[in-house]
Amino acid sequence: GIKTSHFASFPEYLVVQIKKFTFGLEWVPKKLDVSIDMPDILDISYLRAKGLQPGEEELPEIAPPIIIPDDPRDRMRNHFVEPVEVDESAVMQLAEMGFPLEAC
Repeated sequence: GIKTSHFASFPEYLVVQIKKFTFGLEWVPKKLDVSIDMPDILDISYLRAKGLQPGEEELPEIAPPIIIPDDPRDRMRNHFVEPVEVDESAVMQLAEMGFPLEAC
């Protein structure tokens, strides 16, 4: 099967962000020389949803339960959350590559 997404409605203004940076060798940020010609009027009407089409079936809206325990180590209160063991050497390797410590 193929999963597609369409818009139920369009905003008055559509903001498009062009990717201007990427990571080069050794994870060094590199600015891209990007130039895109945009028309004055952009027709994206083909992205508007037309409702359920023949042969399609609507997917059920099932969301996993959101579990926010007071203390993730308290297994008696919540058996869904396992304690996380942090590998300090892996964290330091990521930090040395240039990732912010908060993101490791």
